[in-house]
Amino acid sequence: DAENPAFIDDYTTGIGKTPGRTADEKGNPVHRLQTDGVNRDAYRIQSVDAENGGTDMIKVGGTNSVVVGGAENDVIVIGGDKNVALGDNGRVKYNNAGNDDAVYGDKLGLGMHIVETTNDSIGGVDNIVIAGDKNVAMGGAEGDSIRITGADNVAIGDGGRYTIEETRLYAESKSEQHGGQDFISTGDGKNAVIGGTDDDVIRTGAGNDAIVGDGGKVIMDTDRNALMVSNEGYNVGTDLGTAG
Repeated sequence: DAENPAFIDDYTTGIGKTPGRTADEKGNPVHRLQTDGVNRDAYRIQSVDAENGGTDMIKVGGTNSVVVGGAENDVIVIGGDKNVALGDNGRVKYNNAGNDDAVYGDKLGLGMHIVETTNDSIGGVDNIVIAGDKNVAMGGAEGDSIRITGADNVAIGDGGRYTIEETRLYAESKSEQHGGQDFISTGDGKNAVIGGTDDDVIRTGAGNDAIVGDGGKVIMDTDRNALMVSNEGYNVGTDLGTAG
């Protein structure tokens, strides 16, 4: 820069608040990034290195958090509503919001669209504990423990996918050749529970729950009332279930 040779990079995008050319007290350049000032929710959150990981202890409080344990044996503890806990590898996709009319200070985000496990043959024995409502938990590979004390949750013992559409909610198992003996318990309300592969133990509280002991699919309306529960086309084994 001929006017300020100490200043190297000045990145400016969006609606045109041009940063001043600045340097620190020693004359070193200060690099600044100017965006358009629109606050956008995440588009996708996912694990990256599926095979490498360690034994993790993760504790989260609040709402709208996403926890991905990754490979090996993990402990995930969540206190709050509308969170996602994936014991092994997985991803969460969000709806894109159109931003043609967005201006500085606006917040864009249309909510969660898909939660699913990935690399379903890789993982460990995970322990997921959740105290809250409307959470999504998936154990992934191996035999896992999922304990939820709140209402209106979705729990899948092994590989799975949860999809949110405008008028329907879909919970289903996947990668049935991978998984283990899981223990799943939920609180009251309208929970959707899918055990997945192997012999599982499932316990729910009072309410209109949708329970599939092995592989299967649950279709609900947006108030979480079950419209269809099916294991047709999935492997079926021996499970123990207790509903309130």
